[in-house]
Amino acid sequence: MLGLHYIDADDYWLSECCFARPIGELDFSTVNYGGPSGFCGHCHDNCIFLAEDTGDHFDTVEEKHGER
Repeated sequence: MLGLHYIDADDYWLSECCFARPIGELDFSTVNYGGPSGFCGHCHDNCIFLAEDTGDHFDTVEEKHGER
């Protein structure tokens, strides 16, 4: 189907150079040095990938405002 996008593990990572998705698999042996490495989907350079912000991680409004 056209326009259908399946979410997989690579959709969680963004390159630190262009904030693009990776091409191919990521090398998780470099996590201790800043994050997994791989090839940027925009500039095709080898770079480190950062975890995408998935939104508000607080459970309640009280935790968000430090009242708990």
